[in-house]
Amino acid sequence: MTPTGKVTWTMVARPRGVGTGVRPTPDADRSWTRAARTTSPRTTCHAEPTQSTRVIAGAAPRGPPPRCAMQVPITIRPEATTPIYLQIRYQIAHLITSGALKEGFRLPTVRAVAEDLAVNPGTVAQAYRALQQQGLLQAAPGRGTFVAPPPPLETDAAERRALLDDTLRRALLRARALGFDDTDVAQHFDRAIVESEPGRPALFAAPTMVIARKYATSIERRIGPRIAVHSVTFDDLAQRSPRVLMLLDVAYFVLTFAGLVRDVERSVATLGRPARVLGCASVVQEHTLHALAALDSAARVCLVTQEPYLPPTLNLLTERTGRPASDFEVVLDGDHEAADRVLPHCDRVVYTLAAREFVVTRGVPAERRLEVTFDLTDDAIERVRATVLADGDSTRT
Repeated sequence: MTPTGKVTWTMVARPRGVGTGVRPTPDADRSWTRAARTTSPRTTCHAEPTQSTRVIAGAAPRGPPPRCAMQVPITIRPEATTPIYLQIRYQIAHLITSGALKEGFRLPTVRAVAEDLAVNPGTVAQAYRALQQQGLLQAAPGRGTFVAPPPPLETDAAERRALLDDTLRRALLRARALGFDDTDVAQHFDRAIVESEPGRPALFAAPTMVIARKYATSIERRIGPRIAVHSVTFDDLAQRSPRVLMLLDVAYFVLTFAGLVRDVERSVATLGRPARVLGCASVVQEHTLHALAALDSAARVCLVTQEPYLPPTLNLLTERTGRPASDFEVVLDGDHEAADRVLPHCDRVVYTLAAREFVVTRGVPAERRLEVTFDLTDDAIERVRATVLADGDSTRT
């Protein structure tokens, strides 16, 4: 096995000493990890000069029965412009937010990952730290690093009632300043309640407006008219867009992808508007999985995406087609020179939503295009429903 070989990174969640042939000693997890790496039948390599993945075993914390046994593909592309620690971070984040790695899953140690990926331990540690800062991982001293639970749906009823009182007080003072007495104000307010739009306002923040609109529309379609979701971009938040400030005068919840909650929280904190950020998990849609599996094994396939999405999307392609990653041409969104050189000669162009405009403007015919489509999970929709539509006086959202 060489550092450039490719095998599947297999994480198996088990309690200490269960089904491993290792006695449950304080060192059982480490011993079992070594045994799993040396005895696993999945360590056969297929040479791919630009890819590096390894087999690693993970374990669950003490107590509960085994959660699952799953294959977790991690692909390292040494020639990529994205630093290796970010490649590791992006892929683990995707596996967590898509539900492939469940809450409480114990990740391998930094040393084990570094050895099996043939990278510096500091690189892996940097990825783990970033994932902890994102709120996706949590470290338990002496026990390891685990997939963190989602933020609790704790009540914020007291804060919301205080905001309501402040909003009404300021509106009343403004109405009096405009010359209306309290009876007029009450009548206008009653009429406004009847005439206002029924949907409870919320924002969905995403890297681009196309992505934000897609998910905002999905939430409205699946929840119904009780919610009205407005689309905003990360740049809108960072630049304190007047539209965002206006929307946050009426909206309280900002929705975004689960792995980006901390980043969005930092942006929202600079806007001077009270708001709460809620993360939503997404998953590849079934029709995409079927379409990828049905690709002609002899077809020349090109993948067009953005750098952060490249490793997980490439892994998805290899998993669904059974072909090695080296079979696929890769063009990054915005690389016009590479697109002009590669796309005209490809039988199928697989792309992510963020790269849709780039692919379409390159003149790729619709019959040659295949978009990798995601949507929010059912659990994410229920979380939005339970939180955004909760009664402001409820004791639990």
